[in-house]
Amino acid sequence: KAGLDDLKGLRTGHLVLGASTIPGEYLLPRLIGGFREKCPGIKIVLKIAGTGRVGRWIREREIDLGIIGAPLEGEGINCVPWIQDHMVLIVPPLHAWVDKKSVGVTDFEDVDLVLREPGSGTRQTLERILGEKNIFLSKMNRIMELGSTRAVITAVESGLGVSIVSRFAVRESLELGRVCEIRINGFNLSRYLYQVSQPHGIGGYANEAFIDFINDIETCKRCLLL
Repeated sequence: KAGLDDLKGLRTGHLVLGASTIPGEYLLPRLIGGFREKCPGIKIVLKIAGTGRVGRWIREREIDLGIIGAPLEGEGINCVPWIQDHMVLIVPPLHAWVDKKSVGVTDFEDVDLVLREPGSGTRQTLERILGEKNIFLSKMNRIMELGSTRAVITAVESGLGVSIVSRFAVRESLELGRVCEIRINGFNLSRYLYQVSQPHGIGGYANEAFIDFINDIETCKRCLLL
């Protein structure tokens, strides 16, 4: 495989990436920027869609590599954990929960929830984590389901309700005080983002080099400002 020291040898090439919303909008643009500093001759296309569609792109060989928010299984796909993402509960700055250090699951019975649409990696992760505690979104007050995490965060900023989203996505809004983070008692809201690719190492040299690049811990920290 291509090592980081070999990247400058990649003069030309073409790489097609696919990603679900969180990695596609908040992580990969920074990583692609860092990669192209070393390999400016590599032309990169990034396609963003839901986790399921990214999986179909891999199976149909429309992309070289996918990054998604929930694991996929099945023939014609190789899925491995990549980096850890932390889901956080966010509320508007004037919400009644702001004065609390933490809340319990029963507190959600009387609160308005803003969620991602069914099938998204974020939604699947949330359903899995809650389901392990026998808690179901279908029994909660879901006032709105939106097609992007950015739209969910904007809805919370506007005071429409509360939500649980990726820390990667909400980092700027938290730093600017547009939303507030509240801890949920008894829950580990961590998840992994996953790399999906074609089995048996199908893919070009540029693809292997990019995988090596994003798998380097220090590279990720530098590019993602962690």
